[in-house]
Parts: sequence; structure tokens; C-alpha cells
Amino acid sequence: FRAPFFMLKMIGSTSGLHNVNTVHRVSPLFFCQSLISLQRSRVSACASAPYVDMPAGLVSNTPLIESLPLSLLTGTKVFLKVDALQSSGSFKDRGMAYMCAQLQKQGVTRLISSSGGNAGLAAATMGRKLGMHVRVIVPQTTKPLMLQKMQLQGADVKVHGANWNEADELARQEVAADVEAAYVPPYEDPLLWEGHSSIIDELACANVKPSAIIASVGGGGLYCGLVRGLQRHGW
Repeated sequence: FRAPFFMLKMIGSTSGLHNVNTVHRVSPLFFCQSLISLQRSRVSACASAPYVDMPAGLVSNTPLIESLPLSLLTGTKVFLKVDALQSSGSFKDRGMAYMCAQLQKQGVTRLISSSGGNAGLAAATMGRKLGMHVRVIVPQTTKPLMLQKMQLQGADVKVHGANWNEADELARQEVAADVEAAYVPPYEDPLLWEGHSSIIDELACANVKPSAIIASVGGGGLYCGLVRGLQRHGW
């Protein structure tokens, strides 16, 4: 007997496998969970399970879509979690939504982020939805299309430095000089991780308990969020 699996696909660059205590390099970004011994309840798992209090109206509970090719390849059912359907086009909306909303509650009115890609776009997108001013410092390597997307969201975009490190240094300097601004990193903050952990909450609400997770490992923000979600649910 072979246990059925769901594989929840998202968008990522480099990849790795999280199976409780091990990490292995793999290719696309997938989330896998086994349904063996899964007990389906008539009562929604959301009614009693612990979950992160995400700000309303900012992110979507993205669908699970079965992938027949992957199911045939693996010999078990495979479903994809398409977080490309988030407003900015990536899972990073989750972390940015949670972090920006928390900063707003603390009285922050301006956000300064450093990113050459999806994190900056997510910050711009969530900041616009929350009515906050967003400034994104991007390196010279940032593609024109990404610059246009950030500007379309109303962000003040400045190109600076040959790489992300140089752009990030300027972003931190500007935050230090502005008492009403907060620094929004692309991945290294617990508030971002808390938002990303909502992925696990959505699995719990769907009565799906993961036995293994394959996730992209770039800066590590998504990875930390997934681990946080697993720990919160006792998985």
C-alpha cells in the first residue's frame, strides 16, 4: 500500500526539503503531505486549531489543485498550492501582510524595504492596501518590469548599489534617520515568519496534516514560517 500525497506548489528560487529534522536539496517548490491515517472530521479544523491572526482582506487562502502528471509520476495523488494567486504573485504577501499590519498597530506610518524582487513588491502591495507609505531600495540588477510593478503599487522606488547588500545598507540608514519609519526586511524577521506560517493553518483548516514538506530555501523566511506553523499545530 502506498499512501496518497498532496503536493502544494508555490513560487520559489532555490529549494530544499523539510522533513521534520532533515533538509535536502530539490528542484521546484512543493509542499507534500501524506493522508495516511488521516481522520476527517465533520467539524472544521479551524474551529479548535491554533492559527495566526492574519489581517483581514490582505491575503488569499489559495486553492489546492490536483496535478495529474505529478500524481502519475509519483504513484500517488498530488495537489498544488498555488500561491502565485496572491496579489503580488508570491507567498511573500503572507509575511508582509502580517508584518506591515503589526507595524501599523504600533504607530508606524512609513515602511522602508530593501529588495530586488518579490519581497519589495509584496511590501509595496501590502503597504498600499493598508494605506502606508512604502519606499523600496533596489539594486541596479533589478529588472525594469519589477520596478514598474512596485511603482504601480504606489511605492517610492530608488535604485542604489551594485547588489542587494548595498541597497540594504542604504535602507537601514534611511530608517535610522526617520523616527516614523520602520525597516522591512525581505526574510529575516519573526513577524514575516508568523505570516508565512498561515500556509500550515490553511492545511489544518482543510483537514490535511503534513508528514513531509518540500520548500524553497533562499533567505530562509518561508522555511522558518513553515516550521513555526508546524510547531504551533504540534505536527
